[in-house]
Parts: sequence; C-alpha cells; structure tokens
Amino acid sequence: LRVPRLIGGDAEVRESFDDATGRFRIRVAVTNRRFGPLFGYEGTFRARYVDALRHGVRAGLRPVREEA
Repeated sequence: LRVPRLIGGDAEVRESFDDATGRFRIRVAVTNRRFGPLFGYEGTFRARYVDALRHGVRAGLRPVREEA
C-alpha cells in the first residue's frame, strides 16, 4: 500500500544485545517530515530459540504460500 509522502512516516529502529543482562534492547521512532514525531516505543526482551525441525510449527504460523 503506497501512502503519499505528506502523510507517510519514516521508522528508525535500533536493536542491540546487552551482554550484561542477556536481553535484547529495541527502540523504535516513527516521524513524519511535516508533523514531526508520530509514535514510538522502547524496551527489552529475551529471545528463546526453538528448533522448528524438531518441534514443528503450530497451525496458523505457517505462511499462506510456501515456495521451495
């Protein structure tokens, strides 16, 4: 969906990993050229990596269409 530049926004996303806490940090800021800051958020999270080949993927998470 193309949005006219006048009402569109630019997103700046910064992500890093904090070795001391074992958490990822994320900061998102969305701004508009004319209206300035629109919204944003920041926070931290822990990631859990799951072996999808071993555990499978539950229904509803798979893509509608897959290509080999």
